[in-house]
Amino acid sequence: LYYLISRFLTTGPCRRAAELLPGRLDWLGNEHPRTYEDVVAANRHVAPDHLLQICKQIGPLLDKEVPSCVPGVHSLLGSGKQSMLRTA
Repeated sequence: LYYLISRFLTTGPCRRAAELLPGRLDWLGNEHPRTYEDVVAANRHVAPDHLLQICKQIGPLLDKEVPSCVPGVHSLLGSGKQSMLRTA
């Protein structure tokens, strides 16, 4: 999740924040430093807008299960029946 957020931030005004990734853990639980470029190279299939694309797909899937009170309106900041966290 941190990587997806970081990758998304590289395309906007918060580019420096994208460099604040945690180190990697080995199989013994020891942390090792890694650069942002190392993570990008290990995840070449992840585009800068990967997280945005995931968020765009969540709304229509949720609408099929629990329709919102205003069809077609999707917001991560909504509340009640407009919330992405709504339940039946």
